Amino acid sequence: MLEKLAAVPCTNCRYCVKDCPQGVAIPEIMSLLNLELMTGNRAFAKGLYSWQAVKPASECIACGACESMCPQSIDIVHQLEVAAEHFE
Repeated sequence: MLEKLAAVPCTNCRYCVKDCPQGVAIPEIMSLLNLELMTGNRAFAKGLYSWQAVKPASECIACGACESMCPQSIDIVHQLEVAAEHFE
């Protein structure tokens, strides 16, 4: 069901956060990408990003530790690049 509603099939399991050396707020950022897609309102999602993404997407160093932990096999590094472009 989630894959029909959202561009990023993140279930907020938070496995990705555990090994992130930068502490990027990955699940929150994935949720905001989905919110933007579902509402079509980038300005609203960007406003939420400013306080929900305590560690922003641009702090990702593309180490891939998050992707190896993701049960949904999300291309997290790419999605963080998209988030940085959209919200920062």
